[in-house]
Amino acid sequence: MGYVVLDFETTGLNYKEDDIIECAVIKLDDELNEVSRFSTFVHTEKVLSERITELTSITQSDVENGMLPYRLGTVLRELIANNDTLVCHHVPFDTAFLSKMSIPINKYICTKTLMNMLEPNLSSSLVDVCKRHNIKHYNAHQAMSDVEATVNILRLFRIFLKDVINTLIVKADRPLTFIPPCTESIRLDTNCVRKQVLKKEGE
Repeated sequence: MGYVVLDFETTGLNYKEDDIIECAVIKLDDELNEVSRFSTFVHTEKVLSERITELTSITQSDVENGMLPYRLGTVLRELIANNDTLVCHHVPFDTAFLSKMSIPINKYICTKTLMNMLEPNLSSSLVDVCKRHNIKHYNAHQAMSDVEATVNILRLFRIFLKDVINTLIVKADRPLTFIPPCTESIRLDTNCVRKQVLKKEGE
């Protein structure tokens, strides 16, 4: 039993139409010590937009020579054991792409939800959280850098982790497009109403 901290970079935000182009994982033991890490570019036939390349520094050559998606699925099934806790900064996003590979998740921690719980009136973006708490994050939107930052958030706030297992906090300005099936609790911030929790892709 341990933690699998994961981040995807993708061609866009629509998990039904967009592709994964980079994946990074750090596995931790129960004491949050690093056990192993994995990262790869992922092959896609799509032409990357200038914005995606600017944001992630991923080039067309990177994805043309990247790991094939079916192989990535095999690797991730081996990395994410049934009793592991998946950790992502925005779990609904990453688990949506995992669902396309038919990789089930039984337990998760969303560090964005964690920060929304602890600092409800402040930005929960990974970049802003890292700045406030002096967490090194040199290459935002590069998968391994994002994973390393998420690991450090996990370690810094470890005493609160049990409070956000399989839990999401939703804000009115960030409705969800995917809810992991194992979600046990959805909390709304003060400006959000139930009908704002889930939106359709593309809206």
